[in-house]
Amino acid sequence: MNLIDYIKHKENICINYKPKKNKILVYDALSLKFAKNLFSNFPITVFHTRYDGVSIYILFKTLIENGFTNFRNNYKKNFFSFVSPKIIFSAIDNNMSFFKLKSLYPIATYIADQNGMRNNKFYIQCRQYLRNKKSNKLISDYFFCFGQNEKKRLKKIISGRIYPYGKTLNNLNKYIKIKKFKLKKIIFISSLNLDIFPNDLKAFKNLTKICLRRNLELYFLDRVKMNNLDFLKKKGVSDSFKYLKNSKFDPKKNKFFENSIFLFSHSTLGYELLSRGYRVGCFNNNYIEHFVEKKYPRSGNFWENSIIIDSLEKLISKIENYNQIEWNRIVKKYSKDLLIYDKNNNSKKKIIKKILFK
Repeated sequence: MNLIDYIKHKENICINYKPKKNKILVYDALSLKFAKNLFSNFPITVFHTRYDGVSIYILFKTLIENGFTNFRNNYKKNFFSFVSPKIIFSAIDNNMSFFKLKSLYPIATYIADQNGMRNNKFYIQCRQYLRNKKSNKLISDYFFCFGQNEKKRLKKIISGRIYPYGKTLNNLNKYIKIKKFKLKKIIFISSLNLDIFPNDLKAFKNLTKICLRRNLELYFLDRVKMNNLDFLKKKGVSDSFKYLKNSKFDPKKNKFFENSIFLFSHSTLGYELLSRGYRVGCFNNNYIEHFVEKKYPRSGNFWENSIIIDSLEKLISKIENYNQIEWNRIVKKYSKDLLIYDKNNNSKKKIIKKILFK
C-alpha cells in the first residue's frame, strides 16, 4: 500500500489527481443525494468542503501560483476555474461560505437548495456579517426554499431569486389520497435525544396512556442514526408501543401510514408529511412559527401549545374529526407557508433546464 492509498484508507479522504470538467459542480459531498435527482442526466463533479477530499493537481497548482497566502480561497478559485461549471449547487443551505462564492468566482450560476427547517442561528450569523460595511453581499443566484415563511426572511439576508418549492427529496414521494380517514395509529416523531428534549418524553408518556385507553397503535419513530429505545425503557415508559428506526421508515408504504396521525414538536419530516396530505399534529407551536415574523395562535388547525393529556387528546380528536375535504384545505393553506409539495421537483428542474440550455 503506497502513501496515498494509506492516507485515503486511514482518513477516508477522497483523493484524485485532476477534477473532471463538468457543467455541474456540487459544493459539499453531503449535497450529492439532492443533486443526483435535480441533475440526473448530467455528470457531476464534487468540491469537498469538510477536509474529506483533495485534488493533487489543484493543490500543487495553488501552492506554486499563490503560495500559502489566502490558500483556501485560492484553492477554491483554481478548482472552480479548472472544472468550469455552469452551475455550482449546494443543499447545505446554512453554510455561509457558499453564499460568498459568487464574489470569488462570478462566472457560474449558484443554486442553494434548502434541506431542513432552520432556527435563528444561521440568520443571526448572516446579519452580523452583513453589518460589516467591508463585507460583500451574500449571494445565491437561485435559492430553492421550503415555503413562503422562509422566503420572507431569506430575502433580508441573501441576494438572488428565491423560490418556495419545498424539499427536493420529499418531492420525490407521492401525495397520499384517502377517501375516508379512520384513525388506527399514532406515530410519534422524535425531535432528537430525549434527554435534550424532555417535553418530547413527557408527551410520549402521555400518548401511551391515551392510546391504551382508545385502543390505538402507538409507534415511536426515531431520528436518523439515533436510538432512543434504551432511554425510553430506562425512564419507565410503558412497553405498549412499537419502535421504528428512521432507516426502516418507508414513506412510500402509503397503505400502512394512511390511517395514522403523526405527532411532533420539532421535525422537518412532520411538515414533509403534511405537504403530502398526511394528518399531522404539532404539540409545541413555538416551532410551527419557525422563528419568522409571522405569528400563529397558540391553538390552531393541527397544533396545540401544550403536552398535557387533555391538550394532546384535544389535538388528536381535532385532527381525526376533519372530513377529507376540510383536511385537504388545511394542507393546501399551511403547506404554502411552511413546506410546499412540488411533484418530482418539476418547478426546480424547469429553472435548471433554462440555466443549462440558455
